[in-house]
Amino acid sequence: MDLGKGLGHLTYSTLVHPGDTWEEMWTSLVTYVPKVKARVAPRAPFGVSLRLSARSAETLAGNRAERDKLKKFLADNDLYLYTVNAFPYGPFKNQIVKEQVYEPDWRSEERTRYTINVADVLADVVPAEISPSIQSAPLGFKPRVTGADVVASYTQHVLRVAAHLVGLASRTGRTVTLALEPEPFCFLETTDETIEYFSTQLYSGAAATSLAKLAGIPISEAHAALRRHLGIVFDKQGEAKKALELYKRAVEKGARSPKLREWIDVKERLFEVKS
Repeated sequence: MDLGKGLGHLTYSTLVHPGDTWEEMWTSLVTYVPKVKARVAPRAPFGVSLRLSARSAETLAGNRAERDKLKKFLADNDLYLYTVNAFPYGPFKNQIVKEQVYEPDWRSEERTRYTINVADVLADVVPAEISPSIQSAPLGFKPRVTGADVVASYTQHVLRVAAHLVGLASRTGRTVTLALEPEPFCFLETTDETIEYFSTQLYSGAAATSLAKLAGIPISEAHAALRRHLGIVFDKQGEAKKALELYKRAVEKGARSPKLREWIDVKERLFEVKS
């Protein structure tokens, strides 16, 4: 739901419901989300943050009839897809996952293919006026980062996805953003680590050169494309004012995720209202 006055969108996440397969997620989607909308936004379009496992993403990416069914359900219920949670690759509900939730990590073909499938689904399903995002893992579990070669592999796989997003934008007109979510004990854990990685790896000259080759675009365009298609997820409870200052630093260092910019704008307006 667009809150108006530049305050961004209010959405409902289906991650809280069973959904390890597309059949399970479809049941959760049609069972719960219309009821939430009826209570929260009965007379306004309502946004959905859809959890898709790798199996679900593969099903939807390869089956136009299922995507059309999803689009019809959303349209019939005055709902719109705003973002996809593509963090947990496999089963997630009703079991203990611990550090396995980060596997396969961003060194793997599995994680890369999974994210590309999600991007293809978003480009087909989201309304034309929405620039959707993909929420993804913070590259990998920190104890498994054993050297610079691991970080280089993370970066190369992310850049391959970025190249796909550039191609999607050219073909469909939809700008999809991949957003990495820092978490405890992961390679991207703190604000400083995340800023450092984006500054020295994803937003670097070497990354722009690599993306230019992968996507077949000029290096000058690649620099802008990196900032347009790669960003940060923010998930924080409490200490919002302190968090605002930390993430403003990320923006100052070059982070250009639309959702991050939107979050900062929202927090600034809320604090202005409260003061």
